[in-house]
Amino acid sequence: MNLIIRQAVSTDAAAIHALEQRCFARVEETFTRRQVQYALTSPRAIGLIAESGGAIIGWSLALVRRHRYSLSGRLYAVAVDPAHQGRGLGRRLIEPLLDAMRDRGAARVYLEVRTDNLGAIELYRKLGFDDHDLLIDYYGDNIHGYRMRLELNSPALLA
Repeated sequence: MNLIIRQAVSTDAAAIHALEQRCFARVEETFTRRQVQYALTSPRAIGLIAESGGAIIGWSLALVRRHRYSLSGRLYAVAVDPAHQGRGLGRRLIEPLLDAMRDRGAARVYLEVRTDNLGAIELYRKLGFDDHDLLIDYYGDNIHGYRMRLELNSPALLA
């Protein structure tokens, strides 16, 4: 597979939206095309695309947020086309975002994930994320989530 990881641009919005629809069964869990377009033009956003044969097969999006005394990151989106899952593509889309958020001064990164998305949870834990909160009904009635957190300045991550 000829794979290219590149920065996402606003003209990718329609393809990203189509990818989101292939990856998530519930419309409430997907970004709209307009939301994708807006995110990709935000100076706080970092978006990546995985492309193979000219088709977008994965994407990731993170934002750096300013707080009163610090900066934090938020991993907003990671989606890999179901036909390409299980090949390490998620990790390849996340690791550069973590580096970019660290470079921008974020001390920690947060994300939310469905409690039944075991593959994603396993990946996030391998990347150093810890379960931070259980979010009851976060994705809908009886569809719970975890808020996970990664300390970017952890000595293990800097090695």
